[in-house]
Amino acid sequence: MNSPTKRILSSVFGEGGIPLFIYSALWMAGVFALSVFVLGGAFPFAPEARVVLFPSFAAGLLGGIFFPIWGGLASLLALVFLLLIHSGATFVVVTATALPFAGGVVVGSRVSTRSSLAVFAVAGETVRALFASILLSPIAGGDSLALFGGALLSLLHGTGYLFVALYLGEYLFSLMTRPRLSEVCSDGHPLVREMKERAMGTFVHARNVSILAEAAARAIGADFLLARAGGFFHDVGKLWNPTFYGENQRNQPNVHDTVTMDVSRSIIIAHIDEGVRRVRKHRLGKQMEGFVLTHHGDGPVYHFPEEKRKVRDRYPGPVPSTKEEGLVMLADALEAVTRCVSGPLSEEELEEMVRYVIERAKRDGQLRECPLSERELDLVREVFVDCLRNLYHGRVRYRSSDSYGGRKGDAHCVGAEREERKEARYPGHKADDSPDAPESEYH
Repeated sequence: MNSPTKRILSSVFGEGGIPLFIYSALWMAGVFALSVFVLGGAFPFAPEARVVLFPSFAAGLLGGIFFPIWGGLASLLALVFLLLIHSGATFVVVTATALPFAGGVVVGSRVSTRSSLAVFAVAGETVRALFASILLSPIAGGDSLALFGGALLSLLHGTGYLFVALYLGEYLFSLMTRPRLSEVCSDGHPLVREMKERAMGTFVHARNVSILAEAAARAIGADFLLARAGGFFHDVGKLWNPTFYGENQRNQPNVHDTVTMDVSRSIIIAHIDEGVRRVRKHRLGKQMEGFVLTHHGDGPVYHFPEEKRKVRDRYPGPVPSTKEEGLVMLADALEAVTRCVSGPLSEEELEEMVRYVIERAKRDGQLRECPLSERELDLVREVFVDCLRNLYHGRVRYRSSDSYGGRKGDAHCVGAEREERKEARYPGHKADDSPDAPESEYH
């Protein structure tokens, strides 16, 4: 299948593709049959009016959560087909059923937590029941109150259908829906707990990357929930050998000094494959796999000094192909660069650092398949500078009477004297008195 076709299908059917669309349609057909033919038999309504028992708003919510908005609206075709089979799809019947369904799709595409989903399901189905009972009362013989009472019963099986179908769909298709994206970044998720217990340095790094990526995604209108989750889980492969990464060494001897460069190389690069394995184990879906695979792209392994780096010392790729993947790559590199800096930075130094990271990614071709425009990259640059200013701000110097343990402030306090350094402040920055300073590497 060629790339344009994949992009079209992805824009309509989302991560789950056609199989998820079939799954959703089968659920809708089953609930339609249960509502109209089974439950409808218990009410003295005309057959055409029994569609009032079908929870179409809840069905629309499910479509809006599972698919991009156009894919959710495309589900209307399946609904209209069911209505054609049942009652010939008269204008009143289609209006009473399809309009709440479309409203559910729009609302579902914006819901980000299960609690808000439950509230919208109950409220939306109540409004739908009133709307449908008024429209369908002439067909049913004019008893709007009886219709409304019957329609309210759809709250029970409609809400149940919504959550059961949602949970099963997330599990069977490893879907990262918006409600699930909100949940996986919480402290209760097993991978987050494992990072905190076994690799606190990686956890702090991942948390900061997620903050940067989410803020940038909000600024350019990308999926900020997806970017936040991608930032959290992009480095889960480091849980395999956490002490081989600088953020987890805690002033201990560098374990890379005890092994050969080939062993170091294999362990560092292996955190990509190990991360994919852990993402699959926890059924976090293809999108999370994408963040793990692309957060270094096919760029160099910066752990090794440039003069010792070999041609094969590059990550396997691929490069980012979505805006969210590109943002996580840039946020990851930028957060790592800040670890090379001692003391607070001025506004100009922050801007120079962010500009360096973005330009290096562009120069190395890491953004060649990423749809981030120059205008969006300018916005990202501004957001990153603002976030770094808040994440790594200086603090007011303590008075001697307020000092802790006899210390009167430190190098991270505003106004403290900063030591003049001859080495690079961060990769790509060369001190004035050391024009040939080597690049300070990180990984």
